[in-house]
This record gives sequence, C-alpha cells and structure tokens, in this order.
Amino acid sequence: MARTFQITEIFPELTVAMNLRIAVEAATGHPMRPWLSTREESAIEGRVEELMAQVGVADKAGRLVGELSHGDQRAVEMGLALALRPKLLLLDEPTAGMGDQETEEIAELMHRLHQQDGLTIVLIEHDMQIVFRLADVITVLDRGAVLASGKPAEIAGNEAVQAAYLGKQDP
Repeated sequence: MARTFQITEIFPELTVAMNLRIAVEAATGHPMRPWLSTREESAIEGRVEELMAQVGVADKAGRLVGELSHGDQRAVEMGLALALRPKLLLLDEPTAGMGDQETEEIAELMHRLHQQDGLTIVLIEHDMQIVFRLADVITVLDRGAVLASGKPAEIAGNEAVQAAYLGKQDP
C-alpha cells in the first residue's frame, strides 16, 4: 500500500530522476549507502527509468521538480508511491488546484495505473466528473457518515447525494 497527499510531497530542489531514485533506494533497502555494486546500481537506475516512463515524466528526468507544472509534480509524487510496488494506491485529491489539461493528464494516468498495471486505487476527490469517469464503486460521505455507496450511475441517481453534493434536480 502507498499513498499520496493532498499537498504534494516531493523534493523540489532535486531532479525528477533523483526524487525517484531516493524512493527506489528506500523501497529496495539501499537508502544512504555510499557504494553500491554494479548490479545494484543498474537495478536502481532501471527501476527509476521504468517509473519515469510509467508516470509520463521520462522527458523531464534532469529537470528540478520544483520547476515543473503542478500536474507533473503530482505525477512524480505518484512515481514516488509506485516505487513501493503497491497493490493498493491511496490518492488524496490528486487533481486539486489543476487546470483542465493537467486534470485530464492525471485522470489518464490514474486510469492507466488501474487498467494496465492492475492497481486498486482508493481516490478522495471533489471533482465529480473525474470520480464518475474513473470509479467502479463510489462511497459518498456526509459529515463523516456513509450517505450512499454503489456504481457511478446509482450514485448519480441517488436523491440524497444529489441534495448533498450535486444540487437538487428540478422535475
């Protein structure tokens, strides 16, 4: 299991590759080791390359993460979480503060991670278009209690959910 945070948690003064390398080293039990065997070094570099490709930032490997767009920073943060090779990925507001293009790119990344990589994703998100598009099952909370749970179509048609979150539909 791995998670990302609502406020992006990255190392802005390091490059994309270095951010991911730190996560890979920690995940493989090699943090802060000054010397690695050629085999270990090659495995770490290979995993970093794999993660950069997986989250779509391979072309930005040498860029400082703090200079990237918010969407690219989120993608790097997902790469940090994926370094742990989780089966379950918890994402807290992954599209918060993004424009339409970045939101679309992160939504596509989440879709790919689920469909192609088989990850189970638990998503906390207030952008209902993203939720309805990506979710297999939606659980709606209201003041800490479950208001409704079901398939996207069931949730969209639920009167209590409409009243609480989507606005009451006029007949």
